Amino acid sequence: MGKTPFASQYQQAASESDDERVALFKAAQATIKEDATDETALVVYSCVAPRDATWQQVASKLLTTHPKHAVARGWAQYSAFFANPAADSVMQDALRRLLTYGTDDYTYTSDPARLITHDLVSGTPTQSMFQWAALADAARLQLGATNPHVNTLDALVRDNLLREAKRHADGLDIEDDDTDAPEPSSAEGGKRLFEMLWDCRFCGTSKLLGKSQRFCPVCGAAQDPSWRYFPSDEEKIYLDDHPFTGKDAVCESCGHLNSGDAAHCVRCGAPMEGAEGVRTIEERSRAQAAHFETQDLYARLDREAEQYARGIEPGTATTPAQKTSGGVKRWQIGVGVSVIVAIVGLIFAAIFWTSTEDVSVTGHRWERSIEIESVQAIEERREGTCRSVAPADAYREREREEQVDTERVQVDEVCRVIQRDRGDGVGEEVTECDPVYENRAVMGPVCYFTVDRWTYDRSVSAEGGLNDPVEWPIVDLRRSNCNSLGCERQGDRDEDYILLFVRNDENFSCEVDETEWRGASRGDQYTVEVGRIGGGERCNTLERAQ
Repeated sequence: MGKTPFASQYQQAASESDDERVALFKAAQATIKEDATDETALVVYSCVAPRDATWQQVASKLLTTHPKHAVARGWAQYSAFFANPAADSVMQDALRRLLTYGTDDYTYTSDPARLITHDLVSGTPTQSMFQWAALADAARLQLGATNPHVNTLDALVRDNLLREAKRHADGLDIEDDDTDAPEPSSAEGGKRLFEMLWDCRFCGTSKLLGKSQRFCPVCGAAQDPSWRYFPSDEEKIYLDDHPFTGKDAVCESCGHLNSGDAAHCVRCGAPMEGAEGVRTIEERSRAQAAHFETQDLYARLDREAEQYARGIEPGTATTPAQKTSGGVKRWQIGVGVSVIVAIVGLIFAAIFWTSTEDVSVTGHRWERSIEIESVQAIEERREGTCRSVAPADAYREREREEQVDTERVQVDEVCRVIQRDRGDGVGEEVTECDPVYENRAVMGPVCYFTVDRWTYDRSVSAEGGLNDPVEWPIVDLRRSNCNSLGCERQGDRDEDYILLFVRNDENFSCEVDETEWRGASRGDQYTVEVGRIGGGERCNTLERAQ
């Protein structure tokens, strides 16, 4: 396997200089001129070069081209602290102690600054090393280049950064790119947290980290939260755990961006009570098997500007990606509700809106009927085995395996991955799934059998008027006083007494009790409630006219 471009440059530089730092610097510098995205060259240069304007450009390039690399993440932490030391209370305290006492006065092992310094001496974890690089540079700005305490700390940082560069130069990427590592899971109920991205609106530097980089590493401009956007799946920098303390808020006095739990502005000290939280970006989603692309920041800004111009709060209007052909518009819902209310009103009026009208008796009628039952062979079906469900007198039993029920079984699920902006430079990603069901037949034994049962066979009836004797019809049973097939018996009896009326030349009838029926005469006047919509006499309101 051939040597990498950096390895070739490093071999040549090492032959020309005995100073390892110089050799690494020259090899990285030469390689970057040939390939500005070479990972090893960017990492090595960021560790051994002076932290000047050129170094800022290289570190920014490393962060944008290899954002998941441990060194890139370390420099992101460096930039966040160095640009705004007051935002980190632990590091701010360490800076105060260093400026006040110096490195020789850390005497208690419980002091976090002394512990981290001790780790530096013995080989620091990568993240602590970059935090202390920021601490050294911030202290140098205040104490000057000749302060012995700062020089001591700076020497520790330089030695550790040199060792880090040497690891990568030799191919020992102990804390290398973790692109293939399992994605960490967050402790927040199955959500995965990641850093939002933002672009510097002043110098155009893109894909800066929303939480780690509050200031542009190239021009130093403060982050504008409205220029945040969602990263692609490849660009996401996951956070193992980051508690949510509220949306970022902008200080009303100086315009500085503060965390949601800040009581006072970290820049000017003004109280943050009542400061409005930043506006979050509208969530987006994709199918589980699909892929998130980098959100188009400028297209979103143009869309939000258009919404502002139309008087719509950005994020409340449906975006083109969310519109569906089957969507129901608000006016359509209003029309539907109006139609339903009108129909219910008509039904209510038809039932309860009536008028009282006079009617007169035109005749009488009575009806009497008797049901005749016979013993018949009845075919029945019951679920279960014939042994367990068939009655004792059943015959011609047949048992079959048939569908006895339907069960709803989950066979799959349709999942979508949703990304939401929390408003603190961090995004959250959650997978929401809807189950897919299908109906499946449940098979079981079914018993078919025949039984002899008394069943309605026919009716006999009689009718007449007021002057006819009220009698029950004559019943002629074919076979009686038996319980075998063909035997017959009398069943239920029914009798009705009906008065005939006329209303506006239209005839109708109402059932009444026998006493009222016999007491009414032709021409007698009654009143009855009649529906105003659709007509219809309410016989239960029938009364004799006063």
